[in-house]
Amino acid sequence: MTGISLKPAAEGEPDCASRGVIVAESELGIMAADGRHKYTRYFSGANAEQFYDLEKNPGEMYNQINDEKYKDVIKKLRGFCGQAL
Repeated sequence: MTGISLKPAAEGEPDCASRGVIVAESELGIMAADGRHKYTRYFSGANAEQFYDLEKNPGEMYNQINDEKYKDVIKKLRGFCGQAL
């Protein structure tokens, strides 16, 4: 995955590290977020795939993965997580 240097941001240059999607991975899974939406794929578990519209569901109180109106956003964020589903 192509990255960008965060050195200018650390030196105080404004907006130099802006990006459309942030991806983070841990031993539990991988997450992609675009500011408003968050997609998570855990490596195991009954609810391994989760999606949240952080504007409508800021506390992540209910999983919106099966909500059809988000299918395009989910597909985009899945792509950043290596999920071609």
